Amino acid sequence: MYFLRNLVVVVMLGFFAVGSSLAGPANKISADKLVNSYLVVEELASDGNSNAVSNKKTMYSFLNEDQKKLVNKIITLRNENRVNL
Repeated sequence: MYFLRNLVVVVMLGFFAVGSSLAGPANKISADKLVNSYLVVEELASDGNSNAVSNKKTMYSFLNEDQKKLVNKIITLRNENRVNL
């Protein structure tokens, strides 16, 4: 019984160690895929792609307020400073 209890404790600690190592670094924000996709479509639309123009409108409707602010800020920086973000 003592051996079984120790084995369970070791297995639980192993699961905790593996889970912690796979969690990734702390305080790192992953890139928002919807924002990145919208920026790609916006660039294609500005190049004259007619399909991208309609997709741009649809994708913009799916963005929440924070994402819309971020997208507008990035587009403004691109247009004003000609920065390739």
